[in-house]
Amino acid sequence: MYFQEGDRLLACERFWLSDRAKPAFVRVPAMERRVTVEFGPSRSKRFAKAVAAAQSGPGECQELEPGRYRVSFVLGTDSGVYAGLAHLLQWVRNWRATEVYEGEEPLPGFHTREMAWCASSQLKLFGECRFRFSYGVFPRCALCPLLEVERAVRDMLGENPIPPVRFDIEFGPRLQALMRGELDKLDQECREAITQQAEKPPTYSRPPQAPASVSRQFRTVKFLSGSRTKQSREPPSRTVYGSRSGSIPCSFSPASVSSRSSTPMAMWP
Repeated sequence: MYFQEGDRLLACERFWLSDRAKPAFVRVPAMERRVTVEFGPSRSKRFAKAVAAAQSGPGECQELEPGRYRVSFVLGTDSGVYAGLAHLLQWVRNWRATEVYEGEEPLPGFHTREMAWCASSQLKLFGECRFRFSYGVFPRCALCPLLEVERAVRDMLGENPIPPVRFDIEFGPRLQALMRGELDKLDQECREAITQQAEKPPTYSRPPQAPASVSRQFRTVKFLSGSRTKQSREPPSRTVYGSRSGSIPCSFSPASVSSRSSTPMAMWP
């Protein structure tokens, strides 16, 4: 009887140490949390855009005093609320008058914004948080309502490891020939291929020729040139003398000088 009782106790101890005795993982629904953002007044050029984003976003916006606004976000399982919080903090988190808190506890603006972006992406992709905590719990995760503490602890203990990454490496023909000891044979084949390529006459592709009708059309075109064209383009001479246009008569006879009829006459158009 004594030995039977000892065997029973030993069997019970082995059962509790086995994997079957581990408690089942129970998923706890996420609890809603209210995060409040207060900002303003500010002389920033983006202040008007931040106010417009706060008033048109999913949060409850109210004006406390002229230039001072308070926006409350109820964080649950709606990805749009997280995205609205992240957008607002993207505008106002670096201002001195900006305060982020939950209840009476202040929150860091940077980690709150990172938490909002992460939760929004997880809800859009999976409808829940499936982030793996194999490398620990990040500061932003401590602020997230979607955090499951039990799953995070199990991940850190190695019960849900990250699947290994597989890399396929393929060697080229030269490296394979080197591993087989046939590198000289491969080099000889490469030289023969290069020699055959060099012995082939080069082929040149001729440019496309124009149709016969187009070439004939260009051949029959005549371009006007010569003195007539030059005379038609240049303005007429402004001075008209007794003989040809543009020529000045050179007469040294005294009669021509004293005569009024031989005096040149100027005509202006």
